[in-house]
Order: sequence, then structure tokens, then C-alpha cells
Amino acid sequence: MDLLIDVRVTRRDTGATLDRTVRLRADPGGAVSDLIAALLGLLDPAERPQQTTWAWLARTGKRLDPNRPLGDQGLRCGDAILLAPPEQRPERPQRETGHRFELLVVAGPDAGIWLPLPPGEFVIGTDPGGDLVLTDAAAGRRHLHLGIGSHEVAATDLRSPAGTQLDGEPLTGTVTLAGGQLLRLGSTLITVEEVPAEAPAPKGPPPAVWLPVVPQPPKRRRLSLRRRSADPTAEFEAAMERAEADAAIKHRAVVAARRAEMPSVAHLARAADRQEKPARRPDDRDFLTLRIGTGDQPSRLRFEQAATTGDFDPAHTDRISALRQRYSTDPDVPVEADLRALGALGAHGDEETRRAVLRSWVVQLATLAGPNDLALVVLATPEEAEHWRWTGWLPHTRTLTAAFAPGARTVAAQEDDRRRVLALVEALLRQRRLGRHAIAEQFSPHVVIVLPDPESVPPQSLARLVEDGPRSGISLLTAAETAQLLPAGVVALTGDGIAAEVADRVAHALAANRDAAGGAAPRIAPLGEVLGLGGEPAPSAIVKRWVPSTRDRGLAAPVGFGGTGPLVVDLRRDGPNGIIAGAPGSGRSWLLRSYLAALAATYPANRLTFVLVDAGGTTFAECTQLPHTVGVFTCADSSHDTYQAARRILLSLGAEVRRREAVLRRHGVKDIVEMERKHPAAAPANLLIVVDEFTRAPDDFVAGLRELAKRGRSAGVHLLLATAAPHGAVDDDLRAEAPLRIALRVESEEDSLEVLERPDAAHLSPLLPGRAFVRTLTSDPDAVQIAYGGARSPADRSHGPTLVTEWRFESGLCVEEPAESISSVSELPVGEVTDLQRLVTAISAAHREARVPDQPKAWHPPLAERYELAELPEVTGETFAAAIGMVDLPNSQAVQVWPLDLDELGHLLVFGPNGAGKSTLLDTVAAAFGQRFDGAALRVYRVDATDVKAAAALLATIGELVAERAALAEDAGARVLVLVDGHDPLLNEALTTIAAGGKAVGVHLVLATEHRSAVPTSLSRLMPGRVVLRAAGRGLVESTVELQVAFAAPKKKKAVRTTPAQRPRQLQLEV
Repeated sequence: MDLLIDVRVTRRDTGATLDRTVRLRADPGGAVSDLIAALLGLLDPAERPQQTTWAWLARTGKRLDPNRPLGDQGLRCGDAILLAPPEQRPERPQRETGHRFELLVVAGPDAGIWLPLPPGEFVIGTDPGGDLVLTDAAAGRRHLHLGIGSHEVAATDLRSPAGTQLDGEPLTGTVTLAGGQLLRLGSTLITVEEVPAEAPAPKGPPPAVWLPVVPQPPKRRRLSLRRRSADPTAEFEAAMERAEADAAIKHRAVVAARRAEMPSVAHLARAADRQEKPARRPDDRDFLTLRIGTGDQPSRLRFEQAATTGDFDPAHTDRISALRQRYSTDPDVPVEADLRALGALGAHGDEETRRAVLRSWVVQLATLAGPNDLALVVLATPEEAEHWRWTGWLPHTRTLTAAFAPGARTVAAQEDDRRRVLALVEALLRQRRLGRHAIAEQFSPHVVIVLPDPESVPPQSLARLVEDGPRSGISLLTAAETAQLLPAGVVALTGDGIAAEVADRVAHALAANRDAAGGAAPRIAPLGEVLGLGGEPAPSAIVKRWVPSTRDRGLAAPVGFGGTGPLVVDLRRDGPNGIIAGAPGSGRSWLLRSYLAALAATYPANRLTFVLVDAGGTTFAECTQLPHTVGVFTCADSSHDTYQAARRILLSLGAEVRRREAVLRRHGVKDIVEMERKHPAAAPANLLIVVDEFTRAPDDFVAGLRELAKRGRSAGVHLLLATAAPHGAVDDDLRAEAPLRIALRVESEEDSLEVLERPDAAHLSPLLPGRAFVRTLTSDPDAVQIAYGGARSPADRSHGPTLVTEWRFESGLCVEEPAESISSVSELPVGEVTDLQRLVTAISAAHREARVPDQPKAWHPPLAERYELAELPEVTGETFAAAIGMVDLPNSQAVQVWPLDLDELGHLLVFGPNGAGKSTLLDTVAAAFGQRFDGAALRVYRVDATDVKAAAALLATIGELVAERAALAEDAGARVLVLVDGHDPLLNEALTTIAAGGKAVGVHLVLATEHRSAVPTSLSRLMPGRVVLRAAGRGLVESTVELQVAFAAPKKKKAVRTTPAQRPRQLQLEV
């Protein structure tokens, strides 16, 4: 927990109190005694109480329970802690009673005050003995009396010198107040509202009053016995009376609506005290519209009348004109200024007036817009710092730093500190200017810079902010003694201000709103909160989440917080496949990790498994330890080993898809959803393949994965492809295959268009890593803050330190540790773990606790570097064969012993450069056959071809043996194994003789040579068996189709054996 709080210490012996504002950084499991000790440690020894001290929470009046950890005490930013002896327990704050009316001071020196009005009498004035004491010198001592009844409030002017006005008219006698009416006492405006306040009039065209048609003068007509028609004048008089009554009602409604749509600071202070959510969002027209003051404005009330011509009675037309004139003005309605449209506003006047006006503007912005949508930057001079200290409580000053420097604030007074904060804003301005086609409304958050003194920043920086800021979602509020002293480009205004006490109260009330904007994604989304598991997930809680998932037919898990809570992505509903894009530092790696962890916390491993492919090698981190992970492949380079491994994995995954399809056919179902419904126990786990930086993986590999995902969709195979640079890598086919799209911040509008089909992701702030847009087939892009599992905490939470430092008006950026990108993976200090590590540990423990069956790996581990010949299984049967190694069969998802069966092959040809292991292979063959067959059944000849003369003689002798045996009809006797190490053209004739007739008479040739080209075709076609050791060059492989895979065989100890009728297979030889 990282909080800014007030502390008041009371001494028993002297009764003196000391106030401090401190930053508290403590482990939620910390003790209250540690907090008290840390707080007292800030005081000088002479100031510390010498007796037992208890801690009280001023907001509730309750003592902090020493038997409960700090995290359970309800502490929040903006709270006040009182340290006092046990007997000096503070009074509990009075709760609002069931009052029906409230008084609000909406303008004047005391603007911002609001009070409940219980039934009774209430006197307002400057008299200290009054119920509401005004500081307005123009108000009387006992100026106004309010009589509060159970259903109405009556106002009476107490013969004040200046009198009282009600909606611009003098107040005479006692008048029952209507909702929304304003009373003016000197320069103070107050209103009385019923609780709950009357809802403002619905938005729409202003109401209209229909005026009667003015009657024509009577014409002379002949007398008639007919009944005369109704008197037109009488009809007009009656219609006018109705119109006047209607105008009075509708004008009152118009004025009330205008006042309500631009609430006063008193209304905003009340909303802050009640922790109401901000009312404005960036797409609202009045998002940054300020109430500058009040005044009489042309009325919005409309008068309608049917068009007529002719000579009319002046008395009638004058009466209509008088009615129009009477309601031509809306009295005391707000005067507005749109900061977003104007760009920069400046207050002018004396020193205190300037401060008061700026305070009013800042409070309005902070209460009407949430910290997700609005960032406040306050740069003051050292002399002004104390007057702006209250802004440090506003959560909007943490908006720009929340993601990379928690606890820091964009407020500063000292020169070095101002320079750091200003550099942060200017970097944001430069980044936003890169989005040349964007408009100010597209940038989030909107930044408002508050400069009480424009000289607190360099002139060049100020000019840049005024000129370029408004087009980039950055506005400015400043002040000067006169309008002429304001910087160029700043619109000069004057208006109502508020007292420092009101601003401080509002700031404290808002301090706890980490994210108050309704409908906006928060700026931080802790992984535990997104999943509803808290910071210390228990294995039992994971198991409880798994139980409902067994009855769920989806594959849904939250990726982060949207505007209304966790935003859930369902692979079945929104997929089956997806594309994720995000530039370095945008949070792409954390999105992948957090989503995998969320899925693993929602579904057990027998419902969902992962295959993780990482082009960089560090993306998935702890997720590789999840029991759900059945395969991890790192393709960090484009080496031949990587190529071979990628092909091996594709073959294995293809075999997995075939296995799943066989399971579905065996149970007579069309897809895995039906299988889960009808035969849940036999259903294979769904398989999610996640590839990070797929543009850096081998092209054939990604194409193969896409084909597998297409083929395996009904069998529960899903594919997520992530990249930093989607432009040019995402084509129409891929978009059609992957309807789920998630885009974090990307480098260009073209990148964003590839994924979202709109440019929004290019305009996300680099100061807000983890912000993304999620688009599915059924929804337009939704903003989301992705779940972040990198928050650190002590591994042993019972020993977390409690740190308290006195807070001054400073950003904290000067003393913060260097910020880490949300997408980076760095080594944690000893004794610290991340939220993700805690969750992975809990999931693994839940897997064991629930006894979930371990799932088969997607592919077998690569062949080992060494196998002991004695440890291999023996070959049985009558065939002339011996186990000489282990063979990798990815197409069958198997690794098994490879017997060299010379009854089947007859002879074996071995290729490989010097040092590749040809001699070792010959030794292995000799040892393997010698281990199985005794001397009476086997004779082995080892021929060194470098001694051509001796080799030729021995091979000639063996050739004669072949001829002799061929002439005999009976059994030829012991098998003969001829192992030839090397090759010389002079030996070709002898070797060909042995190869041609040897197999039939039990003579078998194993020839190991460096180059295939050295072996004539007449000999090689007699030796169908092949073993290719590490190839010296690509040409050797490409010239022989069946040996293509051997190109990527690992050095020395691994090889590929092929026969014309078999696929290539990896072989590990024995020594």
C-alpha cells in the first residue's frame, strides 16, 4: 500500500498538537504498532508523546485495531490518522441525518460550502453567532432568515442594508423557496435544494411558450338578430393569462436547467464528499468546460406565435412585448469557458484573486473528470508551493506516473523537480505530435498544466505548450497580475474563486479515488484484483474457480479492466484465433503472461493446455511453470538447429491434431464442444498455441501453425499470434482466421489499421503501458487496461517494512527508483516475488490439491546427448539386428530405440564430414552386434580405407568369401560385418562386389565416408540404408531429397536415418 495521509499527534502532558502530511509505504500485512512507531519517528524527541499512544482513523472515529493487519483497517489515500493517548479518544464524525434540505453557497468569497438544513430556524450573515457565518463584507450581520419545515423552506430578509434578491428580484416579506432558485446576499449567492436534488431538465431544445394571436380591431357590421360570436378581446385576455403563467413556469425551469448543467463548486464539493463518480467523459461536449462565474444571460426560453398581419390594438401588442421583455434574461446563470477549445486560459487580478480563481478551475476539472481521462500537472515556484500543496492529494496528479513510478505525482516547486516533470510532459507532447492525423479529442488522458506563475517554466517550453499543446490534448491554466502580462496565446479571464480551505477539503475527498471515472478503463489493473483473488491467492480459491469451469462451455478469462469491470475474452465466442500487437514497452509481454495466468486460474489443466512459442526467449517467464504448459519452444535465431526444431514441433503438433480427431471419431461427435457435453471425462484438453513475435519465427513454421489451427479448430486447437510490427505481416487471410484482435500502443497508424482497422492504437500514450483496445466480431474496439502481474512484494509478507516519509510539494520523481517498463523482465531483489509468481505457485498447488491429471507433452524432449549402449532395450527375435541408438519420431509423438536391422537393409551407407562421428558410429555398430551375437555367430572386420593397399587386400578376400558362399546351397555360417572407415575410388570394385552379393549370404557392409559424391551410383544404389551425420554444407542435403532434414541435425552426436520408403527420423547414436 502506498498512501498519502495526514497525521495529527496530541501530547497528554501539554495538549499540544502537531500536524504532518506523510507518504506511507507499507505491506498490507504490517502491524499497527509498526505504523505508530514509524509515524512517531518523524518527530523530534522533544515532540514525541512520552506515554502510550493509540492510532485513530478520523474518518470513522475508530481506533486502528492492533490485532489486525494494516491492509484490513480500511486506510485510503487522503485519510487522517490521529495519534493520542487512550483517554483522548476523538469525537466520532457526525453522520448525515435524515434532513430533507441542503444549503449550498454557489458564488462569493465563501463559495463551495454546503450544509444540511435540519428542521428549525437558520440565520445567515457575518455575525459570528449565526448559523452560517459569511466572510462577504457586502453581507449584513444578520442578513437572512430561513425557516426549515418538513416540506418547505421559507426565506425572509432581516432588513439587511443591501437587501436580498431572489432570482434577480428583490425579496420582500417571507417567500417559500422553489428548487434551484438563487438568493443573493451582497456578493454571495446561495441556493436551497431538496434531497435528493431535483433532476435537471432533460437535454433537448429549450421549451417554448405559445402566445395568443392578437385580435383585429372590430369591423362595422349590420345589426342582426343572430347570436353574436365570442368577444375576441376577452379570448385574448384569457390566452394571455395562460401564456404568462406558462412563461413563468417554463422560465423557472430554463434557469434551473442552465444552473444544473454547469454545477457550482458547492455542488461539486458535495459530490466529492459523497464519493460520487465524475459526470463527464472525453466524448462529452462539455468535458473541459469551466464555470467562470455567474451573470445575467439572454434567455433560452422561446416564444412562438402564429404569423398575422394587419392593424392591431397597441395595448395588446405592448402586453405581448412586455411578456417577452420580462423573460428575456436568465438571471444569475453560469458563464462558461471551454478549455479544450480555447487551449490556454489565464486569470488576472491581485495575488489572492488569481489563486482563488485558479483554485476554482482546478477543483472543477478534478471533480468533473476522472483521473483516467484527465491528468493534472502543477508547476509552482518555491514561494507559491505552500498555496498549491493541496493539489498533491488529487489523484489526477498521479495519472501520468501511475504506470511507471507508483506514488509519484506531477507536482513540483524546486527547479530540478520542475524540470523533471516538465520533461515528462514535453516527451508526451512530442510523442503525440507524431500522430499528425489525430485530433485533440483522441488523446487520453487530456493533460492540464497549472502554472500559478508562468515564469516557473522556460519561455521556449511555455510557447511550445501554448502553441502545440491544444492540438495534442494538452491545455494550460495560468495567471498574472494583468491581462497584458499573460503569455501570448493565453485567453485572459476573470471570475469567481474559492477559498483554500474548500479546495483542500475537496482534494482530500477525491484523494481515495484511484479511478473514479465511470465507463473508463483504470490506469492500473493488478492481476489479483482483475481475477478477484486479491494479492495472496490461495490454492483452495483456485480450485473453487475451477469447479464451475467444468460446466462451462466457453474458454473465457479476463484480460484486464474495462470501463465497467473486468473485460472477458472468450476464445470460443471471440476466437477461435487472435492477433495481438504492441510496440516494445507497450505491455505486450505482460498481456500474454496475464491472460495465460487468468486462463489457468479459470480452467484446470485437463480442460486447457498451452504451447508457448517465444522468439525472444523471455516473454513467458513464470508461465512456463504452469501445469497447463505442455510445450515451450524458443526460436531466438534463424539457425539450422532452430529450423530443424521448428519442423519437429510441427510434425508433433500435427500428430496431436490427428490424435484428437481420432478421439472425436471414436465417440461419434462432431467437435470438442459436443464431446465435452456428452463425454466430459474422455474429452481432450483444449490446446492454445501462443506465439510471441511471430514475424521473427521461420515463415514455414508460422504457416504450418496456421494450417494446424484451421484443421484442428473442431478438435479444440486455438492460436494467438503476437508481434511488435503487424504492418505487412497481417494479411486479409490472417484477419479472417483471427477475429479476436488486441492492440496495445503501436508505432504507426498503419500498424493500428492492420489489427483494429482504425488508427486508435497509434495514439495511446507511452506513459500508460498496458492500455489496449480489444476488438471482436461482435463489438467495436473496447479500451482495456491489461492485467499487470509484475507488482513486487516481499516473499515473506509478515516481514514487510513500514516506511513513512514526510511529504513536501514535490513530484517524487527525483527519488523514485528507475522506472521499469511494464513489458520488461528484470531480476527481482532477493526476497521479493511478483504477483504473477504468487499466482503461478497457487495454481500449481491447486493442481496437486485437486489431483488434476498431468497432461501429455505436446512433443517429446529432444534426444539426449549420450545414451549408454548397455541401457538400451535388447532386440529380440531371429533377425540380424542390434539396437544402436534412439530414434525421434515426431510424426508419431514418440522416441524409441532404433535397431539396425541388416536383414532388412542389407548394407548401410554413412555420410558425414570429418569429426562428425563416423568412426564412433562404426564402433557403436561393432559393439552393439558384438554384445548380441557371440564369436561363433558373428565375425567383424574393421577396414581403414586410408591404407588403400591393405584395405583392398582385405576387401578382396571378403569378396571371395561372398562368392564362395553364393556357390554353396546350404547355410553359409556366421554372419560377417564389414565396417569400412573412409573411401577411396580404388576400392569401388571390391565394395560393389560385396554390396551386390553380400546380403544374400550373410555378409553386410557398413561404409562411412565424407562425401556422397565420392560414392558411385553403382555402389550407392546397392546400399539402401542411409545415416547422414552433421552435414558440412547445404548442397549435400539439397542434392538428396530424402536427406533434407539432416541439414539441421545437431553436431556430432545426432543424425538422421532415412530409407526410400520412410520419412526422415532423428537418431541418437551410442558409443
